[in-house]
Amino acid sequence: MGQWFKLVNLDKRKTFQLCKLCESLYDLFIHVFLAGSTFELLTTDEFLSEQGRWLQATAEYDTRVLRYRRRNQMQSALLKMLPVEIIAMCVASAESAREKACFALTCLTVWDIARPDLLKALHAETEWQGDRILVLGEYVTVDDMPPNVLNDEERTVIRNMREGPAESGDEDEPPHVGEFLGALGASEAGSVQREIKDWLWERHFALSSHPHRDFTFQDHYNWDVLVQERARAVEARGTVLRNLTTHEYVRGDAHHEARKAAGRPYDRTPLYSWPFADILLMRICWSPSSDAELLDGHNPRNVWAGHRFDFAREDALPRDGEGKVLPPWKDVSEEYMEELSEWSAAYDEENRRYYGAL
Repeated sequence: MGQWFKLVNLDKRKTFQLCKLCESLYDLFIHVFLAGSTFELLTTDEFLSEQGRWLQATAEYDTRVLRYRRRNQMQSALLKMLPVEIIAMCVASAESAREKACFALTCLTVWDIARPDLLKALHAETEWQGDRILVLGEYVTVDDMPPNVLNDEERTVIRNMREGPAESGDEDEPPHVGEFLGALGASEAGSVQREIKDWLWERHFALSSHPHRDFTFQDHYNWDVLVQERARAVEARGTVLRNLTTHEYVRGDAHHEARKAAGRPYDRTPLYSWPFADILLMRICWSPSSDAELLDGHNPRNVWAGHRFDFAREDALPRDGEGKVLPPWKDVSEEYMEELSEWSAAYDEENRRYYGAL
């Protein structure tokens, strides 16, 4: 049957489910997650301007649920008494973007005070640059994780799992990566804007008999209008993909030129079709060597698994007076493109063998 794989961000406790690896080559989303998202948060004036006619039309019969109105805001005894600094401190003390969002949605004034801190929190939750990422096969056990990747907290979780009852029922078998990620509290990666929106909607139904249920529906609606999330575009040309752990980098221009020069038979292969950062798959995948389900002849235990990465402008790399990039940074673009060509050739060969000529 073959194992399935997960794209894992250890620092953010996030996972993205893949299928069998060769079936997931065009649905990796490594580039998307590494690039992160941009957010636009409306001010309350912008919100009221956009929603003005709707508010006016519903105000006479639905005043109870419309907290986003200036006259309702001014009736709040709390806001009349608390200085801006105290409200800002409350926002800053909230640990997650969801907590900040729930507090920010209480009224107009709190939203405007909370916007900068909430925007920063939303970016922090979607930005994977600088985090430890890897692609793990489901057959990997906690005894077979990449070396020097786990931190003290994660090693403690593994130790506690060993001391407890085995989920598999086999006391002699070490826990698998799925159990480990569950014990860490890892959740599925996706749109943070939609995640909070869905939580507000679930909260609305959970309070089906509560007198404040209508408020939760209004929060759900307001959040959807106030916050827009878009995937950030990172152009490969002029950009480098840096391994912050080893101080190696791959030039986006090299990737662009390799794609342009490929032509057939590689026009339907990873070489031609992958976004820039998806090439990391070749170095961050980790699987038992006995059952890799990878392309024939390719190493399933890659040396960059669990490392930290980011994007940077190529001209931002430190250079000497002659324009040469200074140590410890090392350009590995050429060997990386050769490896990508080999992957693409192997993938093309498998397609031809199983599905006929392209």
